[in-house]
Amino acid sequence: MSAKKEQHDQEQYDPEIDAIFFKTKQSFQNCASAAVEQSLAIAPTTNNKKQLYEDYEDFSSIKGSFSWKLIAKIWIPVVTRAIDGKSYMFVSTRMAENLLLKKYLSYFNTDIYSCTSIRSHFMTNSEAILLNEINQNQCDFFFGNELFYGEEDHIVHLEDIQEFYTFLEICYKTLIRNINIGRKKKCGFIRINSESIVPFCKQDNLTFIPLFYFGGNIEDLKHRAEKIQKWSLPYLKFCCKIQGIKDHYFASDSCLMASLDEIKNYYSIDTHFKEFWPSRINNTRFLNNNNSTNVNPSGSWFRKPPGVVCVIPHTLAPLATVIRLSMPVMENTNQNKRLANKMSSAMSQGSGLKNRIIHVVTSPPFDYSGNTASVMGLV
Repeated sequence: MSAKKEQHDQEQYDPEIDAIFFKTKQSFQNCASAAVEQSLAIAPTTNNKKQLYEDYEDFSSIKGSFSWKLIAKIWIPVVTRAIDGKSYMFVSTRMAENLLLKKYLSYFNTDIYSCTSIRSHFMTNSEAILLNEINQNQCDFFFGNELFYGEEDHIVHLEDIQEFYTFLEICYKTLIRNINIGRKKKCGFIRINSESIVPFCKQDNLTFIPLFYFGGNIEDLKHRAEKIQKWSLPYLKFCCKIQGIKDHYFASDSCLMASLDEIKNYYSIDTHFKEFWPSRINNTRFLNNNNSTNVNPSGSWFRKPPGVVCVIPHTLAPLATVIRLSMPVMENTNQNKRLANKMSSAMSQGSGLKNRIIHVVTSPPFDYSGNTASVMGLV
């Protein structure tokens, strides 16, 4: 039996096939060794795994952690990112638009949105998973039936959403309801000796006027000016658009402006400055036409991030269990109890300028004859 078995084994042996098998086996071992070395270089060990996750900007979302914020009596979920050692809160643009902003967005066209500059960021995969979990399993699709997708949907800073809502509310009340209480805290116009009208915006309780309105010897004034930006600037742009100033004068994300107190030093002592607001405004340029089929596309109110998506890989571990939080109860407050800080001014009427060092570049008059005529801007 043993002799026959040996003879059978010899008959089955083929040197060519054996060489191919050996070569294939050796190649597989080499590839496997390289894969192991690569995985050891990439995959975290047990000791540094937690530290690696904490290095991600969206570590809070990986853990399944989030919070609720109340904006205009509406609770909205907020995710957190750690950027340069600081924590920042972000809101889904779709959630904010559908629940918070749409009641004002429907009134205005993109001319109002151009006053602001809201930067968005792509949502990460972990943030999308977390928001889907909140919407589906905790809120019964309260925020809509569509899923959120990482690298496609957008988020913006919570502060930007809060400020943008306030801006839209003031624009709505000013242009449509003719209510100026909130607007007076943010912006308006200054009439200088009944000769010139210039817009202003408020920042840190100071009144600022753009330098591009002034001519003459303003070099010294430029050194005393400040660069106004962020959420004071949209209100200045709003006034410039109302007055009919051409957009290229205020198109950037900042504007060189001087305080009213500084500007007064360049006029004679008998010059009068009086706060002013036009009794009628040509608001048709800002409003959507109800008969038009053109509707502002979703997301037209914020800036999209660059086309190249910065992907944060999260393949090392699944998303942690979401920290379950019940939906906050909406506050039932009476709107009539909201405090209104009414502003009034009783400034003296102006007289002629004397020995002025600077002067206002000819500014366009307001149209009082109706709401359809165009207003000429600075040239």
